[in-house]
Amino acid sequence: MEPRSHIERTSIILALISSIGLVAFAAIWELRWSRLVSTLTRRQQTADEWVERALHDPLTNLPNRSLLNDRIEQALIRSQRNGTSVAVLFIDLDNFKAVNDRYGHLIGDQLLIAAGERLRQHLRASDTAGRMGGDEFVVLLEIRDQNDPVKMVADRLRRALHVPLLLEPAPITLGASIGVAISTGTGDRVEELLDRADSALLQAKHAGKDQVVMAPVTPAAEREETQISQHLSH
Repeated sequence: MEPRSHIERTSIILALISSIGLVAFAAIWELRWSRLVSTLTRRQQTADEWVERALHDPLTNLPNRSLLNDRIEQALIRSQRNGTSVAVLFIDLDNFKAVNDRYGHLIGDQLLIAAGERLRQHLRASDTAGRMGGDEFVVLLEIRDQNDPVKMVADRLRRALHVPLLLEPAPITLGASIGVAISTGTGDRVEELLDRADSALLQAKHAGKDQVVMAPVTPAAEREETQISQHLSH
């Protein structure tokens, strides 16, 4: 085989250098792209974490008031479309303030965390338990069948919250009062449903605590007419 000319050798060397350069460029680009994707992924995860924190109670990790209101609103929209109902349970821990004052905020926080966990354990995956603030919780139930035992569910939650909590320095028993409001399927609003459940809760408190009170199911139009009449009479 004849020896390669100087020009041929030079061409081969330049081709090799060019190939090496392309490989190096591709490697650098792949590294930079990988870093870019990693950075964007971390930023998205951080954004998701901030959204999660903004919509959940930091102590119990339950949905907070904002997320609860949104879920109730969406449930009402679905119920009006499907001809079903929505139940809201307003829950207040009985004697929580006395226990909190006696044992301190650390024990009080543990009680709230335990109460939230018990609510979660006794609900369906489709239900929502959230913390409104203080020792007040709200449970959202979507009633797909008129035979759904809302009162039975509320009583089950009340009994679950009444079981002694094994905390130091001694087991603590609280109990809970629960007010229940059920949507009518026509013109229901989030605030109005919560107000009805809260009113029923106050009745449970005044009646001796540790019980469930169902709010009257009155059509929204009739309630609005009554409210207008009461306002005009003052």
